[in-house]
Amino acid sequence: MRINRLFHSIQGILIIALILRILAAVFARGYAFHDDHFDVLRVAEAWTEGIGHWIYDDFPPKHSFFYTLITAFLLAIVKFTGISDPMVKVAFLQLFHGLYSLLIVWLGYLITLRLSSRENALRVALILAVLWFMPYLGVKFMAELVSVPPLMFAFLLLIRDDDQSRKKWLLIGLMIALAFTVRIHTIFLAGGIGLILIYSRKWKEILLIVVSFLFTIFFTIGIPDLIFFGYPFESLVNYFLFNTEDANQLITAGPFKYLGTIAGFLVPPVSLMLLWGYGRSFRINPALFMGVLLFFVFHSAFPHKQERFILPIFPFLIILGTIGWQSFASQSRFWLKHPRFLNGCWAFFWGLNIIAALFMSFNYTKKDRVAPLHYLSQQENMQTVLLDGRQGGLRQPPAYYLGERSLDYGQFDQGFMGYQHFWERPEDLPEDIHMLFTIDRVKSMDSLQEEFNRMNRYPDYVVFYRDDSLEYRKLDMSRFLNAELDPEKSFEPSMLDKLLNFFNPRIHKRNNTHIYRVQRNSINRRE
Repeated sequence: MRINRLFHSIQGILIIALILRILAAVFARGYAFHDDHFDVLRVAEAWTEGIGHWIYDDFPPKHSFFYTLITAFLLAIVKFTGISDPMVKVAFLQLFHGLYSLLIVWLGYLITLRLSSRENALRVALILAVLWFMPYLGVKFMAELVSVPPLMFAFLLLIRDDDQSRKKWLLIGLMIALAFTVRIHTIFLAGGIGLILIYSRKWKEILLIVVSFLFTIFFTIGIPDLIFFGYPFESLVNYFLFNTEDANQLITAGPFKYLGTIAGFLVPPVSLMLLWGYGRSFRINPALFMGVLLFFVFHSAFPHKQERFILPIFPFLIILGTIGWQSFASQSRFWLKHPRFLNGCWAFFWGLNIIAALFMSFNYTKKDRVAPLHYLSQQENMQTVLLDGRQGGLRQPPAYYLGERSLDYGQFDQGFMGYQHFWERPEDLPEDIHMLFTIDRVKSMDSLQEEFNRMNRYPDYVVFYRDDSLEYRKLDMSRFLNAELDPEKSFEPSMLDKLLNFFNPRIHKRNNTHIYRVQRNSINRRE
């Protein structure tokens, strides 16, 4: 079945993409990875509250100051309307990101239309619209995907042979710089443009791109670094040193990890077809081909690997892979003789991706960490919360979901996030600050009591992570607080977490969480 019989216009495909992203923006709660919450949303929230996270650190951040500033601006607009619920604020931010991510679908269509046929352009657009992880990650605060539209626009300008003006090359440099500002590694994708221009000896065009690029990043990176850290481009130097010195101390994997990631994420057997098509696509657009190759080779060779690092490559790989494969399949004797098999492969691809995209759009990621705190943020008598992770399951708590003006004691104690530039002593903290304490397998009850005494706080609620030894821990905590604990609410893991636990219970634990209210009138505080 030809694809344009199902979706015969880019407008229709954009509507499908929009629906999936609206669903994900509204229903895909939680956060995907550590960085999209703690290095974007948490920082942006702090800035809207006047807390200079990153600004008072000794070294510049390893993440995009520029992108976080834009997120803070959007968050300030949402808060200006009077919205204070942390989940609702995230939903609006996700909606902004979802609308922005439609540019990937639209630009993918336009690039393919320039390089190939309308049918291939529609196919590329549909893949980018419904590929199982694109709607979900498209609404999350992922620098890896936020950086893609400017770079796609740069390639779209590049392939416009009818325009060779200075403005074109300056605009290409600007777009590459914006992508670089959001995600440094995109320079390798843009490197394909540089290599082909050097090979073609287009020195004037190279100069215009470089001048525009440097001028732009001076404003987006250099000036903020100069103002807050004393040197222009200090963050680039810091990022380079961090990755060269600590690359082997972080999450590492072999050189073939990303090949497997791409083959899996694009869903076999179609993923293998697209990889085959990419391998035949050099002549379609050498700059795009070399950019994808440079990006892939660098990340495959670099020891530190996470799946999200490779995300920027997918739209470009899909464009070239689709064009290359369709050209090959239309001339292959085998595929011409077996059209039903080929159509079956694509039918399986479309069906599985649409189902998975819908599933991901309704998935509550990190529910065990987010849901209890958001629930407590809606309780009028909540001031202080204790998280009990003595049986595991407790990781860095997302204090943002406890509501505005919420503080993780561990961050305050370490002078993290710039809090102590505003409140040097515990007694300086405003009374309306919500405080979050934690206890795990390492911290003793005596240490926890010292923290309570220092901050002159006592928990209103205790959140227990996991069911292991729950009754014993409740009794032990009740004795420690010298107070009764009344059950308030429990949360089960999300659908995806349950599925992962079913297939691999040893690695993916079932993280049920239980909230208990501390009966204040029975408290006899320990000194």
